Amino acid sequence: MSTISKLAEEILHHEILYRKGKAQITDKEFDSKLTQLKLQQPNHPVFEQLKTGIHLSGLDTPIFSEWYKQYKDKPPVIVQPKIDGCALLLHYKKGRLVNAWTRKGKDKLAAMLWLATKIPSSLPTIIQQSNSLLVRGELYGKGMDASRSQRLAAGHLRKKDPRDVKEGLAFCAFEICNTNLDPENQQSKLIKNNFEVAGHIYISDDVEMRVKTCYNSWTKGLLFTKYPTDGIVVRLASKDRQEKADMQNNIYDWKIAIKDKW
Repeated sequence: MSTISKLAEEILHHEILYRKGKAQITDKEFDSKLTQLKLQQPNHPVFEQLKTGIHLSGLDTPIFSEWYKQYKDKPPVIVQPKIDGCALLLHYKKGRLVNAWTRKGKDKLAAMLWLATKIPSSLPTIIQQSNSLLVRGELYGKGMDASRSQRLAAGHLRKKDPRDVKEGLAFCAFEICNTNLDPENQQSKLIKNNFEVAGHIYISDDVEMRVKTCYNSWTKGLLFTKYPTDGIVVRLASKDRQEKADMQNNIYDWKIAIKDKW
């Protein structure tokens, strides 16, 4: 492998780790690699690949008991609404919003900045020491059924002129991707930085039974009624346990959706 090819491979490797919140080098070191490649081959295809942003992974939808039995230590979980809209990853650099990536990796920053219900374009407080912050959430329609919410959100992101904003769209944040904070502290930090959050239910005992109760309450229209939902989301409650699950060869991810089957 040539030196240039090896450098390009390293850049893509570190870009993927960064998007997952598992950066192994600093922003300065990453920028240095980019500069090296630009000096040697300014039109290298890797630069076009980087422009496509990120492809947000979807959620597995297994039977809950099948998912939970892979964790022999029976860890606590959190339950959140599965909001039906369009998933987005907001990227803040040095406190300022610089990207808004869709699930397919397109940057829709302009569309998000023109929302009637504003999202933070800059962060008033420091969430962590890193210069970069990745906030994942959902663009959705307030007070709408799930299908209409998804159509309105997707339609806004497709517009050529993002200034033509329909009323009722909002962004709900539910995860800071590149942080060591547990979900509880993530929620607090997001609120302090003026994000809308959906909150969550923490479950540490009788996990399977209590998650089933949440699911049944959702199917009856008694839980998470503020949002247009098509299910509930269950995640491991500890950041350390999430990272441990990432390193293990589990059948399913550490977060799942429960939609039309228990």
